Parts: sequence; structure tokens; C-alpha cells
Amino acid sequence: MSYNTSFNDENFDPELYLQNTLKPGSAQSYEAERARLKEQTTTLDKRLHKEVADNFPKLKEQVQTVQDLHQRVDVLQASAASLKQSVSRTRQHLAVPYAQVQHKVAELENIWETADVLRKLSRCLSLLSKAREQQAAQEKALQQDRASAATLDLPKEAKTLREVELAMQENDGYLQGVDVVQREVDWLKSSIEKARHRAHELLKHGLAGSNQAEIRTALQAYYNMDILPKVAQKLFSDHGHELRKLVTRELDVQAIYSAAQASATPEEPVEHKIVPLLFSRLEEALKAIVAHASKLAQLVRVLNKTRDPVTQDIFISHVQREGGCLFLDEVWKPVVALEDRFPRLASRFQVLVTEYPRVHQKFEQFIQNVTESFPAATGAAVAPTAHPEAVAWKDRCVGELQSKYLAAAAARLKDKAALIFKKVHMLRPKDPAAGGAPILPNVNANAKATPAALMGAVTAAQVDIRPFTAGIHQELVAAQAAPQLQQLLCVQVREVVEELHSKCAKERITGRSVTVVGAVATNNQLFNSVLAIALMRLHAEVGQILDHVMSRGDDVDTQPQDALLGALAAGEESGEGIMRELLSGVDRYLEQPLCDVLTAGGRGRQNYNPCLTNFGERWQRVERFVLVLYTHTPLEQYKNALRKSAQGMADTFLRLVSLVRPYSDEVRVALTADVTQFQVAVGGMVPLEALGRSYKELRAFRTLLALDNAQLHAALASSGPPDSIALELNALSSLLLVQSIVQRVASVQGLPELLGKPPVEYVKETLTDPARAAAAEQAAWQVLREWGEAPATEDAAGHAQLWECVQVWHRKRMAQAGK
Repeated sequence: MSYNTSFNDENFDPELYLQNTLKPGSAQSYEAERARLKEQTTTLDKRLHKEVADNFPKLKEQVQTVQDLHQRVDVLQASAASLKQSVSRTRQHLAVPYAQVQHKVAELENIWETADVLRKLSRCLSLLSKAREQQAAQEKALQQDRASAATLDLPKEAKTLREVELAMQENDGYLQGVDVVQREVDWLKSSIEKARHRAHELLKHGLAGSNQAEIRTALQAYYNMDILPKVAQKLFSDHGHELRKLVTRELDVQAIYSAAQASATPEEPVEHKIVPLLFSRLEEALKAIVAHASKLAQLVRVLNKTRDPVTQDIFISHVQREGGCLFLDEVWKPVVALEDRFPRLASRFQVLVTEYPRVHQKFEQFIQNVTESFPAATGAAVAPTAHPEAVAWKDRCVGELQSKYLAAAAARLKDKAALIFKKVHMLRPKDPAAGGAPILPNVNANAKATPAALMGAVTAAQVDIRPFTAGIHQELVAAQAAPQLQQLLCVQVREVVEELHSKCAKERITGRSVTVVGAVATNNQLFNSVLAIALMRLHAEVGQILDHVMSRGDDVDTQPQDALLGALAAGEESGEGIMRELLSGVDRYLEQPLCDVLTAGGRGRQNYNPCLTNFGERWQRVERFVLVLYTHTPLEQYKNALRKSAQGMADTFLRLVSLVRPYSDEVRVALTADVTQFQVAVGGMVPLEALGRSYKELRAFRTLLALDNAQLHAALASSGPPDSIALELNALSSLLLVQSIVQRVASVQGLPELLGKPPVEYVKETLTDPARAAAAEQAAWQVLREWGEAPATEDAAGHAQLWECVQVWHRKRMAQAGK
């Protein structure tokens, strides 16, 4: 703080002020400060006087108020002293009566306690009397063979006995010191023990006979005696202990082996006795556990249905709340002994590996029976499907055994698959370049390939897949009673099949030696056909096995089976690819003479060149010396592929001959004969009816060739119902019909779409590209339109008939397209 601090400053510090003022050698400052202090004091006095003068009325009023308050305090003090004296006098008057009242209250409390003891004693004696009467009534009912009536009265008796017991235990058992009560204690204990024994027998009988009424009565009696949780826990514990003893006894390795030795005979040695004895004991142990689960299930159902009549609590909630019991836990506890014993059996008796499907079926059925025993175990009980021990326990018991069995099954299948691959590898030409030679190479100049010799070579080269498919069938049939195990086997089969496909794919031969077809099939083509047939037959035969052998069920996961079918389908597709490779070469070989059916001429002419004789000869050669690779086996894929090839050749031939110009009578006769000859040749490949639309077009085109313009007009332009010829002509495609009609018009220069392009290329484009076919049809129609609208330069009547025929045909086609 500064030296010249004002006295009225709110931060004024007297000590600091004096310390600064009274410093040594500061006399002048002292005098100055003293004068200033005096001046400030005078100023303060003046201000106080002024404040008092300005507020005199208010100050006077406040002084008067203080005086009034002092007077009121004096009056209150005098009143308090008077009240104190009055209280003292009153206390002196009430001391004696108060002591008397306290004495009477103590006397009344003693009387009330005595009366309460008498009341409790009276109630206890009344309950004892009631219990004796109930017991006597039950004994009388039992003597009169009315066991049901005695059973129904058991909960009432239990409740009465429990009430007597509770009454005796009140006041720390004070009533038991009364002589009249003490004489009944032994009888009460005996009666309670009898009631518990009867309830136990009733519960035991009810569980054995699945009698829910008896179980409910016994549980109600236990509940009335306040021992229901304890009894339930003991019941579960006793059952579990007995089951563990039974499982340990039945599945004892030494006992099983000793029993097998004791029953063995020279005809049936110990090894033959082990399997039935082992499964018999295992089934006995599993049945005992299922019976245990069934009894607990009956108990759970009754506990779920029965309620306390007062609180409406379900008995099962009371048991779990008091005893902490989870019923399915109690079911699985005895199974621990089985879990400990079974791996020992599996390691001691290796026959269980080969007999694993039976083991799997029994364990699956066991788990299903146990969990299905609890369909009503809901609410406070644990849902059986949610119990985590079921699957984990099964895996611990038979997981290793299952792995060994699946590994053994896979090894057996791999051995059979190895035989297939071995045969495939042996058949493969060592030098693929040399494998392009015919199957039966000339031994000398006079040696020739014959169909019989060729068929013998093809038959001898086939791969027998039956041992492999029979092995798959055997493995799946062995596990037919265990759907889940079948699916696991499908995984093993898929892995083996995929490995076989992978190896076979590496053996496949590619190149011109397998795609180019000549007079006789080559060794490479023979090998590829053998490979293709094996892959396609494998898919067909294994697919049939799966359809007939695999078990069905809503709870079965079929994903492994679907994956196996996918792997087989991939192999089949590979086989079909190999087969289509050869058939594509056959198509090119047979289509070559068809492609020479037309020779170019002037003014858009496409002169006809008969070539069907060469086509027939080629077909017979191919059939006898090439397609014999597949004709010996009835594969549906081969039939379908050959049918498509025949359809393609028929479509190509028809569209080529529909371009023939000039359209003279001699050409029509030659075309008709060649179409008939083509039908005969194609009929040797596949049944003509199997060609479907292509066969109908062949017949319709042959009919069209036989019609002149007038006959065609009569067939198409008739306003009446269509005759047989018109119906047959409807089978022709729009492009084929319009091209044939264009060729009838001598004055037309030809189809614009065909100009500058070889006929074969034009036909291929219209067959493979719908847009190209539509454009070609539109161009042909435009040619006919221009011709029809131009003045007739030829026979006027023929011109009019043909033009009217074209218009009628076009309207019909447009109407069909609109529909």
C-alpha cells in the first residue's frame, strides 16, 4: 500500500499505515500525518453529525422499537417462570398414579404373553389332534384298500405335520418344554418320517409309471413340508450316482474282453464275440441314461404345471431359486462317465472304427431321445436345444473315432480312384505327336482298319469306373442310418473326385490331332474319348447313387452333398467339352460337301451342284470309324450332342439349297431327290423325329419344291381353312420361305444381302445371328415387293399369282408376329 493511502479506502491497513508513518527519521512526515489525521477526524465528525441530523426521525423510530422489544422479552420471561412452577406442581401430583400405571402395564404384558403361550399351546394341540385324525383316516383307507383316497390326503397330512413342527419351533422351541407337548414329540417325528417315506414311494412309483398325478401329489407333499428343493437335488444326485456306476460297469474294457473270452468257441473266436457284446453293453448304458432323462422330464413337466395355491409361484421356480438346479445339467452329469470310458473302448477295440456308422447312429439317436424328453421343459428350465454340452460331449466321445473312420473311408476311395487314373495314364499315348496316327496303323501295305477291329480296340481301351462308384455306394449305404455322417462322407468323396478330375485334366490331349476328323479316328481321339466317357459316366452313376442312397430330412445340412454334385457336374462339363471337340470336327468334315452344293454363276445365279452322294459316304465312314468312340456307350450327353449336330447340318443344307438359281423344273426334281437322300443320310445319324423343327422344315421344303406357282398360290392364298399342304408349309421359317420364293422369280438379280459374300458365310451368319437373319428377311421381302409392284415382264398370270401368294403369306406372318 502507498504512503498516501486514504483513510476511507476499503483496502486500508492500519498496521501498514503506522509502520510507514513511524519510521525513524521521519518526524516531518509524522507531523504531517498527524495533521492530516486530525483533519480527517474532524471531517468524520462533521459527516456523522450530518448523517444523524439527516436521519433523526428514522433513528428515533428504531430506538423506540428496541425499547418495545425489551418490554416484550421481560413479559415472556415472567410467563416462562410461572409455567415452570406449574409443571413442577403437576409432576408432584402425577408421580404416584404414573408409577401405578407402569405396574399395571407390566402385569398386562405378562398376562398377554401367558395368553399367547396358551393360544399357541392350544393351536399346537389342535393341530396334533387334526394330524392324528388325518393319519387314522389314511390308515383306515389303506385297510379298506382305498389307496387312491389315502394318496390324495397325503399333502394335507404333510401340511398339518409341518404346521405342528413350526408351532413347536416358535419361541426357540419353548413349547417343547411343556409336558403335554413333549409327550407328542416322538410321535410327531415318527409321523413326519412316515409321511416323507410315503411321498418318496409315491414319487418313485409315479416316475416309474409316468403317472403325473402321483408325481404331482408327492411333490405337493414335499412342498408342504418345505423340503421340495432338497428332495429334488437328492433325487438327481441319487440317479446320477447310480447311472455312473452302471456306465462304469457296462463299459469296463476288461469286463467286456473277459465276457467275450468266456463265450468264445472255436467256431466263433473272441474277435467275433467282441462286436455284438460291445454294442449290447453300449446300448444298455445309453438306454439307462435315456430312461433317467425321461424320468427327469416327467418331473420337469409336473414342476412346470404345479403352482403354490397362495403365491401362485411355479414349483420349478421355487426349486431353482432355493436349490440352483438346472435339470439338463443333471441329465448330462452321468454322461461324464461315458465320456471317460468310451475313448478307452475305441483305443482298445479297433473294430469300432469300421463299425463307426453304427456308433454314430446310436449316439445321434441317444442325443435326440434325451433332448426330445424335454419338450415341455420351458420357462425356468433350460431349453434342451440350447444346452451346450450335447454336441461338445458327442465330439469328445466319438470325435477322434469319427476322424479315423472318415480318413479310412477316404483312403479306400483314393485307392480305387488311383486305379482309374493308373488306367488313364497307361492309355495315354507316350508321344502325343505320334498319337495323331489312326488307331489301327497299317502293319503292312495290305492291312486295313475294319469296324470290328476298331470296336475291339475301343472296347479294350475303356476305363472301368465301377469299382470306384461301388466303393462310394458302399460307404454311403453303410452310413445310411446316420444322415449327418453321410454328409461328412460326401465331403471326402468330393475331395477324392476333385483330385481325380485334376489329375485327368492334366492328361487330356489338345491340338489338331484331336480336333481334325479324318477317315479313321486317331489314337489321341481314342484316348480323349475314353477320358470323356469316364468323366460323364462318373457324374451319372454317382448322381444315381446319391438319389437312391442319401437320407432326407429337414434338419440335415445338404451343403456337402450339393458341393459333391457341383464337383461331379464340373467333371461332366469337362467330359462334354472333350466330346464336343470331336463332334465339332465331325461337323466340319460332314459339312464340307454341303458347302459345295452351290457354284457361283452370272447375274446372281447359284447353280446347284449335287453332292449328297459324297455326304452319305462321309457319314458312313465317320459313323463306322470315328463316332464308334462314343456309340458303344449309351450316354445321353452324346445323343443330345449328335442330335444338335444333325440339326445344324439340316439347317445349313436347307438354307443353302433355298438359294439355288435358276429355279427350273430339272433343278426342282434334282433338289427333291437330294433332299430325300439327305433325310435318309441324317436319319442314319439320329431318329428324324428327334430333330424337331429341323425335320419339319425338311419335309415342308420338300413339299415346297414339288409345288409350282399355281399350286403354291392355291395352298397359301386360299381364304378357307388351311389344307394339309398349307399346314405343312407353316413349319418353314420366314427367311427360308421368302428366299425360296425369291429364287422362283427369274427376273430378280438375286438377294442383295448375298452379293459379295460366299453363300456358306451368308448362311452361317443368318443361323447364328437373329438380327442378321431379320435383316436378310427384310431385304428379301423388299426385293419381292419391288418385283411385285413393277410391271410384269413375264407370264402375267404367273406374276399375279406369285405376287398375291407373297402378299397373303406376308400378312399371315405379320399376324403371327403380332400375336
